[in-house]
Amino acid sequence: MSGPANGIAGRLAIGARIALVRAGFAIGSARPRRRRVLLATAHADRLEGNLAAIQSELGRRAVAPTVVLARAVRSTLRGRLRAMADHVLAGFHLATATLTVVDDYFFPMYVIRPRSGTARVQTWHAAGAFKKVGYSVLDNRHLNGELTLGLRPEHVVAGSAGGWPLQVELIEMLGAERLVHGQLGSHAFTLRMDGMLPPPAAGSTVQLQLSAQHLHWFDVATGARVE
Repeated sequence: MSGPANGIAGRLAIGARIALVRAGFAIGSARPRRRRVLLATAHADRLEGNLAAIQSELGRRAVAPTVVLARAVRSTLRGRLRAMADHVLAGFHLATATLTVVDDYFFPMYVIRPRSGTARVQTWHAAGAFKKVGYSVLDNRHLNGELTLGLRPEHVVAGSAGGWPLQVELIEMLGAERLVHGQLGSHAFTLRMDGMLPPPAAGSTVQLQLSAQHLHWFDVATGARVE
């Protein structure tokens, strides 16, 4: 399959994923929120790096119960069926957990409106150029390990040139805002836009712009923030 047919299939697949997440979210929203932390990744079958460190620390301090969703996405039939169930489950936990922490782009988190009283945190692994590079102004030491880049979605805007190229696949109109779904390198990504701004066309490329003041770096080995 190629050309327009491939584009239609991709949009239908994204639409189905959105519907599954929102179905789970609707079920969860009918229940009271619970004082617990959701740790989620779609890139591995177990928690690693920052998420593993956070899980360990939460367990040590007994701050709140944790729920773990960890399963790498696979292209096999069995993998796709599991992914469908995982989308519903993710939507449910996003509605009931008071705090959600993800290690990278986590699709279910960006296709629902956050429920009142809940919070979300995302740590994003940087591209290869950022790995094994770093300097801490706190104790004047160089960091020789891999760093993780944390970036909030609301701090990313669509620019004209010189940014990170997002290949647009689908535009979702949500009244006061628009969700622009696409591919950023090898990762799926969703951009939030003001509903008054003209949306980009499916198939086009949007240059994502961000300010350095909104970037947050973390040492992967320790989970500590690097200033």
